[in-house]
Amino acid sequence: MNATYDRLFFFADLNTPGKCFVILTETVNKSDLLMSYAQHSVGVGDIFTIIEPDQVVRSLQGDLPLINTSKALYPLLNSGFASVVPLVVPEVGKQRYFYLKKVSVELSKVEAVRASCNGTLCDRQNPILRTGSCGCLYYNRTCSIVLDMTITFKTTDSNGYENQYSVPHFRSWRTSQVFIHPTAMTADSAVFLEHTREIRNVAADIKNIVNQNEGWTIVGWYRKGEIVDASAEPNDAGSEITSDNHPIHVSYLYPTNPSCLDDVRRYPRVQHATTGGGDATTGTAN
Repeated sequence: MNATYDRLFFFADLNTPGKCFVILTETVNKSDLLMSYAQHSVGVGDIFTIIEPDQVVRSLQGDLPLINTSKALYPLLNSGFASVVPLVVPEVGKQRYFYLKKVSVELSKVEAVRASCNGTLCDRQNPILRTGSCGCLYYNRTCSIVLDMTITFKTTDSNGYENQYSVPHFRSWRTSQVFIHPTAMTADSAVFLEHTREIRNVAADIKNIVNQNEGWTIVGWYRKGEIVDASAEPNDAGSEITSDNHPIHVSYLYPTNPSCLDDVRRYPRVQHATTGGGDATTGTAN
């Protein structure tokens, strides 16, 4: 309620592997200008070009450069040039992004839930609170359903050690479209909410096909925090210790080779007509 800005946009700097930065817009008009070329077909995980940004003079949270630009973001259609960035544990208080390709994943607890909103840039992670609002700028007209799942994958560090990561309650509209057909807002959402077993069978089949055909591209970020030592004296400037809680955040999960699913049927296997008489959309996410 006391925010002095309109939106915060978080980015991964592809020119500096692992480095994150932010763009802050002070007003609604500036947010609209920034996203004027990315209103309806862009989602979390897409790649943009920032034209002639100003020299960086401020940072957010210590290590996140605050970028200023007077021009709109330009979305790039071909994202294949992005380099792999390993998942590395950052220093305390620092944030790093990772960009993994051709990763095998395991899915569990897959189920359809009501989405927080229908925004094209919404991660749909949390329900909207009565006293709050979503940060999305643009909305689509599909049924407000998203898949909630736990994703598990393994990486190998520079020393050859294998690490396993698990992300519970991952939600993404782009990822959900890999498994389910988006339907119109007028469609009966009960077909998704009540058919968990069928959805899990479809998700397992599609997951296996992707794992066997170059795997998944995973993009996310990792921030290592601090906690205050409860035994320290009050106002002790050195009372912070490294937090044992090191959650990773996945922003993008999509097949590295989407064409492997060209002839694969998503859920529902047989499309259900909407209440308005039309067929559900069958297009895949770009």
